[in-house]
Amino acid sequence: MADESESKTEGVSQKSEQELVKLCKRRLENWREVLTHCNALLTWDKPYYPGIIAGIVTVIFLLLWYFDPSVLTTISVFGIIACILDYVVPILSSSVFDSSKWTGTQEKKYEDICHGFVDTYMKIKHMWDSVRQIKETKPYLYFIGVLGALIFTAWIGNLINNLFLTYLIVLLASLLPGIKSHNVIQENISIVMGVIKGITGQSKKKK
Repeated sequence: MADESESKTEGVSQKSEQELVKLCKRRLENWREVLTHCNALLTWDKPYYPGIIAGIVTVIFLLLWYFDPSVLTTISVFGIIACILDYVVPILSSSVFDSSKWTGTQEKKYEDICHGFVDTYMKIKHMWDSVRQIKETKPYLYFIGVLGALIFTAWIGNLINNLFLTYLIVLLASLLPGIKSHNVIQENISIVMGVIKGITGQSKKKK
């Protein structure tokens, strides 16, 4: 009975996920050309794309550092930019990009992007549900964990300049899709492990 209930739950979750992907594709239909190009940039389709990403993020934060706007002004400016893009991009997409040249490969990439959005949403939802469950079942563990995390972040924020810390977080978040797609972390770990093995092997031979 338990296996049947679990399989039913998995089937319902998969069905809801597929429905979310279809909804995402419909909602972002006017953005599909832009999203495919942005995805190519973020996943480092060209070897120089990481430099472009780092350059864009660095220029934005240099402007913030130079003009030193207030928090409210910064949020308002980014809100204005988002509002303009939300209005202008669908109009430009229909006039600049030819829908007849939209290929099956591009459609597959667009569907993968929507799957990525839905997967991220589902992971955040699952994480939030897990935190709520821990709060209900293990309140002491929840209290200690949340309090410890907040104290640690407050300590880090006190050590490092706020703008510089935000710059590092945004830069890492911007480079993370490319790091994942190219397995940069795994490759570096394997290189480090190979160096360590070589050093330990040489030390054993000397003995």
